[in-house]
Amino acid sequence: MSRHDLQEISGEIRNFISDAKQPPGGFMPGEETLTELLLVRLKQLLPRTSIVEKPTRHQEAGEGHDFVWTVRTRHGYGTMRVQAKKLYDSGRYDQLNHHSGNIRDGTVELQLKRLIRVAKDLKHAPIYAFYNGNFGEFQKETITLGGCCQSPLQRINHSSKNYSPMGVTLVDAHWVQYKMQSDNGSIPPVPETKILNEAAMPWECLLFCSSLESSTGRDFSGLDKQRDSNSFLRKLRNLLQVGQSGIAERSNIDSGFSLEVPEWIEKLENSGIGDIGEWQGSWEDVRISYDALESSLEGADRPDFYVYSDVRELD
Repeated sequence: MSRHDLQEISGEIRNFISDAKQPPGGFMPGEETLTELLLVRLKQLLPRTSIVEKPTRHQEAGEGHDFVWTVRTRHGYGTMRVQAKKLYDSGRYDQLNHHSGNIRDGTVELQLKRLIRVAKDLKHAPIYAFYNGNFGEFQKETITLGGCCQSPLQRINHSSKNYSPMGVTLVDAHWVQYKMQSDNGSIPPVPETKILNEAAMPWECLLFCSSLESSTGRDFSGLDKQRDSNSFLRKLRNLLQVGQSGIAERSNIDSGFSLEVPEWIEKLENSGIGDIGEWQGSWEDVRISYDALESSLEGADRPDFYVYSDVRELD
């Protein structure tokens, strides 16, 4: 597994969107399809990755399209609760202000706020995965992503050290919330993509940063003293710092980080399925109660997938 492998997956997402939109009869693929493509390729290219699929996800009503991803490094664990959104022909992530409830009776809750609330309760890092085609901001030759230390990034020249297909970019949900405020209780408009890009990072940077420079020297739970300068934990924390840079009342910057085995992995191990480190093969027929994986939280979206990646050999 290498940075190039993750760039390859990102490029496949970008090209899949662009190919699907080609006339005649072009269409925009759904977020669920793109997420499945991403996870299948991740499992193929990252050997110690296991994916648990919710058995009833196609039959149940809900938000869907999201996943919980725990990455184990030599120095601890990072757990992200990921919500996927695709770029539309408008050049914006049109469904970013998706909500439930009704404005008239004051019951509106943005999916964004629910993501942040549930992630805080479960000690996950709330992250958006944006799926981008070759249009809007992402038709430019060079693009600046504020969460990447190598910006501006080169989208076309594969030989450039700053190359990234940017088919998948990541943003801390707190940044989205900061840029999508509403003063009168109405549904806030979706921000311009270039504004969201101010805190975005190519997804390959999380596991393989091309720079050894760090933007943080703060200590959190002893992890700073132990991790390598190029580790997943450092990059995830940098992403969260950028995403929360303009927020007065920020959540715990270290949410999602742990030196201990995350609770959901412990519960899976205790379910009798087997050693988490030895998971292999297909999980289509696995029947695991999702109530056993997460606390029962009112209004919590249940993810379609749980993903566990052991990158100790790479970190």
